[in-house]
Amino acid sequence: MSSLKWQPKPTPAASHSDESSVSSEPTDPAERQFAGENDSDSVTTLEQARDLVLRATCSPGNVQLLEQVRMNAHAIVTYLAEDDADIFEGIGPDSANMTWFGRVLDALKTTDPVIDESEIREILTATAENERAIGIACRDTLLDGLPDELLDFEQWFASIERINPSKKRHREVLSWLQQSASMEAFKDNPGYMEPLIMRGFTPTTLLRAIDAVAGIVSPIRRPKNAVRDLEFIRPFDRINVQAVGIETRLVVGEVALLAECTAGASQLLLDWMVSAAEHKPYMFNRCLATVRTVATNGTVRVGVQYTGKEVSNLHERWRTVSVPVPAEPVPLECDRRQIQ
Repeated sequence: MSSLKWQPKPTPAASHSDESSVSSEPTDPAERQFAGENDSDSVTTLEQARDLVLRATCSPGNVQLLEQVRMNAHAIVTYLAEDDADIFEGIGPDSANMTWFGRVLDALKTTDPVIDESEIREILTATAENERAIGIACRDTLLDGLPDELLDFEQWFASIERINPSKKRHREVLSWLQQSASMEAFKDNPGYMEPLIMRGFTPTTLLRAIDAVAGIVSPIRRPKNAVRDLEFIRPFDRINVQAVGIETRLVVGEVALLAECTAGASQLLLDWMVSAAEHKPYMFNRCLATVRTVATNGTVRVGVQYTGKEVSNLHERWRTVSVPVPAEPVPLECDRRQIQ
């Protein structure tokens, strides 16, 4: 069986200081989730193809959306077949109406045979189990041991507009996010992640953002024989982290691409990740984060060095809360300190 795949196409990412570029992006979480939607029945972009399928999947009984999927099946399959990420990621067997989901896939059928319900459930079960594991690791290890200021998501992401449940479109997005399998780990304390959910983020979003930073450091992504360990300058107030040796907007753009958010939200995610890496030195896979404080102004320089050590178990990677002293000496004007 051929699976439907998608991945948003890169868009030029604006620097944090370039307000004119950022202002052209969708400003609210619902628009970010369904950015490609328009009122016409014709699908002309990858984003529209993805959004139409997701909306139809999350709207059992909406025959109008189902018919739009059927009418645009050839275009949708053509767009999605070019990409590698699972379009149904985050939709598990508990959150999808199986009978309706089968009808959506049937509407997408062009030359492939109809996918039966057992195959659908197998795909969704594997995806949901992975999402649940991400949620548990986020709850038990990534967030565990972080200082209170890094756990105050409402304050940290206050500048991002919240989803408005009074709007139908927003309610659809919110329902989809809340039913994500990665959120099951927080069902006993839903308020803990509420500030993130209300801004379109889930534990999976955090992992994607983390992987975006790790991907930039990976030798697979960087030029051959080039040394490109990242270093970030984190101001005393933890806001507007800047990269050293690479344009910050490129890092922000990569995070925005994988986390599916605006450049402004991506910058805030980057600020949070760099601050969290001071306490979780192996947060980024195959990388080691080292920290030193500039004594003169209190800023912190966080280095992300590629080690090549694969740690696929998220609990193991995120549980570590101390870091070895860097092998190379730091400049005399800086004070080295270890993460406690």
